Amino acid sequence: MADKKISELVSITGSATAADDYFVVVDTSGAVTYKISREELNNAIEQDVLENISITNLTSDLNTNGNDINFGDNDKAIFGAGSDLQIYHDGSDSYVKDAGSGNLTLQGTNLNMYNSTLSKIYLNATDGGSVDLYHDNSKKLATTATGVDVTGTVTADGLTVDGQLAVSAANARIRLFETDTTNLNTQLQNQAGVFNIQTLRDDASLATSLVSIDHSTGNVLVGKTSTAVNTQGIQLGADGRFYATSDGAESAVFNRKTSDGVIASFRKDNTTVGSIGVSSSRIYIAPPTGYGIKVAGNDVRPVTTGGANSDNTLDLGVSFARFKDLYLSGGAYLGGTGSANKLDSYEEGSWTPAFVVASGSATYTSQIGNYVKVGRMVTATFVIVVNISSSLVSASIGGLPFAGSDTNYSAASFSSYEAGAFSGYSNLLGLMANTTTSFQLRGTTSATSAPTVLTVSITNGTTVAGSITYYTS
Repeated sequence: MADKKISELVSITGSATAADDYFVVVDTSGAVTYKISREELNNAIEQDVLENISITNLTSDLNTNGNDINFGDNDKAIFGAGSDLQIYHDGSDSYVKDAGSGNLTLQGTNLNMYNSTLSKIYLNATDGGSVDLYHDNSKKLATTATGVDVTGTVTADGLTVDGQLAVSAANARIRLFETDTTNLNTQLQNQAGVFNIQTLRDDASLATSLVSIDHSTGNVLVGKTSTAVNTQGIQLGADGRFYATSDGAESAVFNRKTSDGVIASFRKDNTTVGSIGVSSSRIYIAPPTGYGIKVAGNDVRPVTTGGANSDNTLDLGVSFARFKDLYLSGGAYLGGTGSANKLDSYEEGSWTPAFVVASGSATYTSQIGNYVKVGRMVTATFVIVVNISSSLVSASIGGLPFAGSDTNYSAASFSSYEAGAFSGYSNLLGLMANTTTSFQLRGTTSATSAPTVLTVSITNGTTVAGSITYYTS
């Protein structure tokens, strides 16, 4: 069959073509004429013609009439002379690729990013406002006019802040976790007006305060949370006071290395009033001028303001400010440092005087004796009242509180208040032999006679009184 002109074909009547209407296709190389329905023709154009269509010199919009332009996997929509912008799907992922030298710019009054079903938002950028980032549809980070606002916890490998770092909350905290220790992390906390430095467990279940600063009072607490002085720890007061309380150990240690000198200085209105220092490994206390004291081994000694020994310069008390009692187990050196200057004892007491006779005996109405012992010297007084009459031969008075010296004899003075008790004798005296606790009653019968032992008759009510001063060993 020869080719036919279009005018020679049978026309299709009707107001419009339908899917089952047929078009004539003329084969110019053969003798056959084909027919094709409109539906078949549309499919053929989509599958065969459009796969290889090339449009040049497009002078108007390309209108898809509500249909899609389909790209297969790894088929790209390419823009730019150098394939700069590429949009494609590789079978697994979708790409918008800026392969050129410029920037990829997305423009919009407001910019939103959602999941494929528009049920969850990823990002919301508002023109002239914030840029918000979301996690599982919950906003976590928002830009502000002054920075960013983060909701939740920030975990970072590092943080550099150029300016101020502000953490705002009723219980504001910054936590520093260590990876090489157990339960020894650090928490900085500000709550109820108190800033705390705390030790934090690894699970953050327990925080123990180490240092607290109370903004309302200015007090600083170390190792304690109570301002009670008796609670162990350290308190630094805004008023300048310092409290240190320790349980079972020293509360403060002051250490000066290498050289002697002041360890602690004390001032009044910024003027030094005294110091505690060390000299030759011994502690001393001294004013800024004058003399101080040093505890050195077994003695307390006067020293200069620098802790050096100072002889015969410091008084113990003054006339208008005296010490009360002085308790010594040894002696006191008076006026010198030799053994003769040592006063090693002082004692006051009572003793019971009694006659010591070779024969006979005596009873007494009264026996009163007192003594004062200063060093080795003893002064004993006595009053004896007898109540019977007897003849006392080789009479002596005994019962002295201390034995006499082994090298000295001592004399005693005494008298009788009974007239005639020692009649015939003058120059009454007593003689104390060494190492004894009694003295003999002696007298003379004339101015030239030697003292002899008294043999006298003492009647009832005779009173004998006197005193003796002697040395004991």
